[in-house]
Amino acid sequence: MLAVLIRLTPGRQNEFIDCQMAKVQITLLSILDVKTWWNSTLQCQERGNRLREFTRKWLKNPNFRDYWALFTTQNDWMIVKYIMDVLKPF
Repeated sequence: MLAVLIRLTPGRQNEFIDCQMAKVQITLLSILDVKTWWNSTLQCQERGNRLREFTRKWLKNPNFRDYWALFTTQNDWMIVKYIMDVLKPF
């Protein structure tokens, strides 16, 4: 859901990239899950985990106050890690 919100407009994508500029040399966007691409769920989860710090920073922008309910907790990330561990062998 959050990946779609970030990629919805070029302006949002640029704001997300700006969140990364101070810490990384190569910026990334989230990967969307594709039903017909067998390993896209794993790649989506891995990219989300990699970008979680920047996603939090992006969500703290007052322009995105409506999406603050999408903040992920430490427990949420533990579940994502578990899903990645389960999917990786496949």
